Amino acid sequence: MSKTSGEAKHWRVSYYPIRARGAVIGVGLIASDVTDETRAERATERVANLSRRLAAIVESSQDAIIGKDLDGIVTSWNSGAESVFGYSAAEMVGAPILRLVPLDRVDEEIRILGGIRRGESVIQLETVRSTKSGRLVDVSITASPIRDADGRVVGASKIAGDVPIMRAR
Repeated sequence: MSKTSGEAKHWRVSYYPIRARGAVIGVGLIASDVTDETRAERATERVANLSRRLAAIVESSQDAIIGKDLDGIVTSWNSGAESVFGYSAAEMVGAPILRLVPLDRVDEEIRILGGIRRGESVIQLETVRSTKSGRLVDVSITASPIRDADGRVVGASKIAGDVPIMRAR
C-alpha cells in the first residue's frame, strides 16, 4: 500500500547475489514500480475480453449483422447473414451491398445510406432483399451509423431479420 494514497502498488523485484572473494556475502535487489504497466495490461485484457464477447454475440445471432462503409461496400458479414442471404463472408466482404437489393429497391438503399451519412438510423424497415439463389426474402432492417473516435460517421451497421422467422419467434 502506498502511504499517501492507500492504493496497492505492483512491483517487479529482481534479486542478485553480492559476492566477495568468490563467496556470497549478501543479497541485493532491484525493485521497479510497475503499477501503471499492470493497470494498462489489465485494461487491455478487459477490452480484449469485451471484444471477444461482442464478436461471439454477433456471430451467434440468427439475424444478418452486416457492416458497410459509406459507399455501401460490405466490411463485415456474420453467419446469420450467410443463413439469410446464402452468400459467405468471403463472397460479400468487399462487395457492394446492392448485390442484395432488387432493382426496384435500389433507391431505398440509396436513401438508407444518405440518412446514415447524416447520422440518422433506420428502425425496422420491412422490405425485400434478394438471396444468392435469386429468391426474394421479406426482411426487417435496422441500420445505424458507425462513428469513429471523433464522432464522424464512417459506416453503418445493419441488422436484417427474415420477417417470417421473426414473426415465429
